[in-house]
Amino acid sequence: MTGRDVIVQGLREKCLHEMMTTKYHDEGSTFFTFLNYVDSCFAEPKKSLFTWNKNKRERAHSLDECYDWSTVMIGNVEEVDTLNKCVWGSFEVEGDVETDNRILRDDRIWAN
Repeated sequence: MTGRDVIVQGLREKCLHEMMTTKYHDEGSTFFTFLNYVDSCFAEPKKSLFTWNKNKRERAHSLDECYDWSTVMIGNVEEVDTLNKCVWGSFEVEGDVETDNRILRDDRIWAN
């Protein structure tokens, strides 16, 4: 995984948590179920998690190999557009990872 992968995943998790708490008023079950799934993807190689290579039991090398970000279902509601808008719209220039990011900036201010 690259540093960029880690940062984008962190933004996805923050956006997912924000959506779960503000829109669904659920800070727990769905959000932590997702985090446990991602954790298990890297912990032990399981054939069922790795449809990208059914013949080998390997650990994932990136988060995109663990989770299909083209769909995010919460209940029966497709939320991939909401999540992507939050992640990529958090950059000063939408989608340009080289520009300032409001979520990361707010976290830095909070940490200081």
